[in-house]
Amino acid sequence: MADTQSRKTMQKTEGQKPEQTLLEIEVPEAIERIISRLENAGYQAFLVGGCVRDSLLGLTPKDFDLTTSAKPEEVISLFERTVPTGIKHGTVTVIEDGNPVEVTTFRTESDYADHRHPGQVHFASTIEEDLSRRDLTINAMAWSEKTGLKDPFGGQTDLKNRLIRAVGDPDVRFEEDALRMFRAYRFAARLHGTIDPKTEQAIHHQAHLTKVLAVERVVPEVEEILDTDPWMIARMLDVLHPFLPQLEAMKNTPQNTPYHYADVLGHTLDALKFLDIRNQTTLWAALLHDAGKVEVRTTDENGRDHFKHHEQASARIAKKVLADLKLPVKVQKEAVRLILDHDTFYAPRLESLYKLRVIKGYDDRLVQWLFALQKADIRAHAMQERMETRQKFIDFYEQEKERHPWSVRDLKINGKDVAELTSLQRADRAEALREVLHQVIVQPGKDTREAQLTLLKSIARKLEGHARADAKQGRRGQRK
Repeated sequence: MADTQSRKTMQKTEGQKPEQTLLEIEVPEAIERIISRLENAGYQAFLVGGCVRDSLLGLTPKDFDLTTSAKPEEVISLFERTVPTGIKHGTVTVIEDGNPVEVTTFRTESDYADHRHPGQVHFASTIEEDLSRRDLTINAMAWSEKTGLKDPFGGQTDLKNRLIRAVGDPDVRFEEDALRMFRAYRFAARLHGTIDPKTEQAIHHQAHLTKVLAVERVVPEVEEILDTDPWMIARMLDVLHPFLPQLEAMKNTPQNTPYHYADVLGHTLDALKFLDIRNQTTLWAALLHDAGKVEVRTTDENGRDHFKHHEQASARIAKKVLADLKLPVKVQKEAVRLILDHDTFYAPRLESLYKLRVIKGYDDRLVQWLFALQKADIRAHAMQERMETRQKFIDFYEQEKERHPWSVRDLKINGKDVAELTSLQRADRAEALREVLHQVIVQPGKDTREAQLTLLKSIARKLEGHARADAKQGRRGQRK
């Protein structure tokens, strides 16, 4: 958004003693020029929200939000290049050195008819009024070089204490915008903090409002929680219910076996905590890998639970859930594949590699993700004897994965060779190449063109024999 050149600007927070730590914000030059022009014209201008919060945490801000006392038309008159991107809500995009910077007028909001978007926006005269409309105290701080930190709601103290607290009346804040409930949990997860009791009580009181939210807004919030502090999920089941009702059922499904120490949800959240490879696909696969246990659970006469074929049930549930959440199609398909195979452990044999890489079509990236999911799943069990089986196969796989072709395209022969050297028809030609690939993988030493041509001829003779037998059988059937 802003240009890469920047300088460090330091300023004491409001009311700060000289010996205290100074607030340091790296302000890009484009942002500084916009602020200077607004201030030189007699207006107030502040950095606000995330960039102030992150700077107090010692992090480099990813973007910069500007708020000003200037009205939108006044902002437009001050700059050569502007775009009225959200002028109805007081936002003008200023183009400075080719960088788009959003500048928003101080404002208050009201009439959130859809529990998401304000129906009325009124321009305010002070930064304090503007900050009063924001969601959380840690996001309701503003800063300028002239005035220092503006923190009317104690956001700096809350940030230091890792406390997530709504601005003003939390019931009002969440009734205004239901997405704020997800944001509260997301910041608690990101900061590994706690939520103020009154704020969390208000969340549960207003949780029914989340049903109005678009999944496109909810999914990124949930994904960050899964990535940073998955156990936060256990505290927000009512908020998540319109999107993931399966989680409540998982919490209510015990696992009375020697292999588990927690209910299905508890096991799942621990597996997420132990996940070594964390991306959109693996996070969702881990969250839903045992969702099917709710449906397939049976209890024997000794009170022991069994979950036969839970992988298939979980994969079926995940397929629908991930589609409803509108995740990218590739993520949906790969997560379902991981779930389906997460409880399958292979012996260290070449035939196993052929099945995984060729028959099931896993590439090396997806294999590594499967290994990571299996490890996380095992670590979240009371007994971990499968870890040794898994590791033996991983060691074997890593030793062998560069030694073999995994696609007919990687063979030293191709379809032209099949056409020239055999009488096979088109469908049988493809089958012949697939079987050559199979034999090259499971029989070491077949990596030369000569060896693969020999294999092809042998395989072709068998297929040609089968074709003749089928044709002969067909003629017999016609005579009958």
